[in-house]
Formats: sequence, C-alpha cells, structure tokens
Amino acid sequence: MNPDEKKRLEACLAEIAEILYNNSPPEKIKTLEGIEIRVRSEMLEYISPKIALFFVEKVTGINTGRKRKLKSCIGFIEISKRQANRLGLESYKRLSPLLEKCVFLVCANESYQNEASRSSNVDGSKSRS
Repeated sequence: MNPDEKKRLEACLAEIAEILYNNSPPEKIKTLEGIEIRVRSEMLEYISPKIALFFVEKVTGINTGRKRKLKSCIGFIEISKRQANRLGLESYKRLSPLLEKCVFLVCANESYQNEASRSSNVDGSKSRS
C-alpha cells in the first residue's frame, strides 16, 4: 500500500469509526470490554461482509445471481452459486472453509482435553497441559 492509499484508508476508517460511535448506545461503551464487543459486532454485521463481497466480486468477476448466506469468520457473506463455484465452495455448504477449519480445531482441542481428563480419572495419571 502506498502512502497516499494509507492516508485515504485512515481517513475512511476515521469516518467509519465516527459513524459507529455516534450510533452506539453510551451505556454499552463505558468499558474496554463494552467497546470491544460493540466494535466487533459492528465489524461482523456491517463492515467485513461488505469488504468480503467487494473481494468476491473482484476475484470472480461475477456480481449477479441468486444469493445464499454463508457464515464465515468475518460475518455472514452473501454469494451467488456461480461465485461459490468459482471460489471452489461445495454446494449447500453453510460455513466458509476457514470457519469450518476453526470449528474442527476447537472441537478437536476440546475432545483432546476431555480425553486427557478421562484418562487421568481412569489410571490416576495427570495430563501434561
């Protein structure tokens, strides 16, 4: 990114931040946790899906067609069947590939931790965590 693009991006981000702040209930942004929750929810609902849609349309060259919702790490994304095919997504998938990987990792980690706990109960050994 060149310096002019960085300046333009920073100006756009400042404007977005101001809009989001002006539309935030004051009681929900009194703490850092409240600010984090508010910013994250706004990013997932409004900003990230629009940026993703822009990328999808640029990469696939397709901006028409019947849309379907796909849950992703950056919020819900609406893509057409042709866009999905061009991006290598399987039909009827409701999760993005990255979100699916994250879910599998969390499940595997949880399963591993549960198994270590069950093993220590059975043989009296302690897990190395």
